[in-house]
Formats: sequence, structure tokens, C-alpha cells
Amino acid sequence: MKLLSLFFISITLLSCARPNYKDTASPEIPQINTPNQDSNSNQKPETECKFILTKEKLCVSITWTKFPTTSEYGSLVLNFQPINQKINSATIQEIATQLLPKLSVILWMPSMGHGSVPVKLEASSASTIKVTNIFFIMPGDWDIRIQLKEGNEIYDQIIYSLFI
Repeated sequence: MKLLSLFFISITLLSCARPNYKDTASPEIPQINTPNQDSNSNQKPETECKFILTKEKLCVSITWTKFPTTSEYGSLVLNFQPINQKINSATIQEIATQLLPKLSVILWMPSMGHGSVPVKLEASSASTIKVTNIFFIMPGDWDIRIQLKEGNEIYDQIIYSLFI
């Protein structure tokens, strides 16, 4: 009986280990902005920005450089721009360096309650951070959670949702 149970557990784990989604270079991916906002703040900044880190007052654009396939990891670039145009150019040039120690990017599958492999982050210019090692372990709905933390506490977040 134990051997039969072990067999079924191993089959279940192996079936989740390899994704089964289409290989595609440029999929159409829906973008949803759901930042954490103060409950007493109902005002949205006047901008066409889809992803906003409200507490940092930054617009985040997400650009895929390589969409992950069933056999290869993917990568994307996060570009950070201040919403307040009065910020001086020295501050703009230091955005990526200032954010990198506080930044986490989590691949999360909300319908299944689990994530994927950890991603790698590196500042690639003054206002961009490259995210590599992106791999979705199975098809379905996924969130890319871009979080800013102080210690273990998340103080700002955007969620980029997509279906693989």
C-alpha cells in the first residue's frame, strides 16, 4: 500500500514539473495593475501608467525581452520612472540602485497556491532592473508580484497577471 501511495505521489509531482504551454515569442498578455493603496487615499495619479508603485510614486513599465517557453527561461525589464516630474535628474539616475535591495519579484500561481523558481534581479541601467530566470512550472493563471519591502514587510506592490 505504501509503495502504491509513493507511486501516485511521484506521478503527481512529475506531472507538475514540466510546463505544457505553447512556445511563443510574443504572446498577448493582459496587464492588470493592483497596487496596495492606503484605504483613505482614493485619488489616482493623473498618468497613463498601468503599473504604479504608489508609495514610491513610480511608474513601472514591464517589457518582455524573452518570454519563457517549455524548455527555456525567460526575462523581462522593469523600467522605473517618477510620476512627479519635479524630481531632479540625479534622483532619476539612482532609482534602480536604490530599489534593488528592497525589490522582490515573485512568480505566483494564485489558483494553485504555489510559486515557481526564484528569479534573478540586476540593475541594468540607472532606471531599469533586469529580471531573469523566469519559468512558469505549469500552465494556468500566474501573477508576477513586484514588491518593495522594508525587512519582511511589503510596503508597496504591483501585480502583473497573465494566463499561460
